[in-house]
Amino acid sequence: METGADAFCGRRLRPCADCVVLKIGGMEVKSRLLALLYPPKCIFCGALLEAEEGVCSRCGPKLPVTDDGSCAQEGDWFRQCVSPFFLEGPVREAIHRYKFQHQEFNGVVLGRWMGRCARTHFSGTFDLITWVPVSRKRRWERGFDQSGILAKEVARAYGGAAVQTLKKLRHIPPLSQTEGGAAARQALVQGIYGLSSSRELSRRRVLLVDDVITTGSTLNEASRVLLQAGAAEVCCVTAARSRPQNKRIR
Repeated sequence: METGADAFCGRRLRPCADCVVLKIGGMEVKSRLLALLYPPKCIFCGALLEAEEGVCSRCGPKLPVTDDGSCAQEGDWFRQCVSPFFLEGPVREAIHRYKFQHQEFNGVVLGRWMGRCARTHFSGTFDLITWVPVSRKRRWERGFDQSGILAKEVARAYGGAAVQTLKKLRHIPPLSQTEGGAAARQALVQGIYGLSSSRELSRRRVLLVDDVITTGSTLNEASRVLLQAGAAEVCCVTAARSRPQNKRIR
């Protein structure tokens, strides 16, 4: 009996039942052992679930879901960013646990919502699905790249795979800890991203994934790098956004 190379796939506190593939007699069967050891739970309240959907019937109707009028934002460098949720209440808490308490399965569930949101609001397909990466320091501290997991799930909604295209050139403090408003935040992120490979971006339509959008500074800067490398268009999707003040992000 062998354990598949993709075992646990980084979800340390809540691996899904499909993470471990057991090879028995040359045939691969998905193990249900993890479903017994780690029964699926709602990522918002922790209630046990019969299926691995990630959201219970009580939390679902109460989630701060965006609508057609508040889902999308425009940016200076990206065409549009869509988000299934507002960054508040149980969604904010679930994202916080995902990033800071190693609850990686939260990212899988949120990523599925993001994939459905992107497919609903963006027509056609994308030549490349990528994400806004964390710094080496942050990845070492957390043990994973939160937007990378989200991007993997978004790509599954399109029947493809996410590809890392960007790298963070230096570590900066969280934007929420900076002062001076959007202009100061935009100045802080200027020049912090670069290309991680020589992948051809010329005339490519790109879907860029991140966890949240507030001022839009991070997504604008990452989109700028992609466009200046030759991308034809950058669209974005995040798990959550702040309540809208205006349609355009600078």
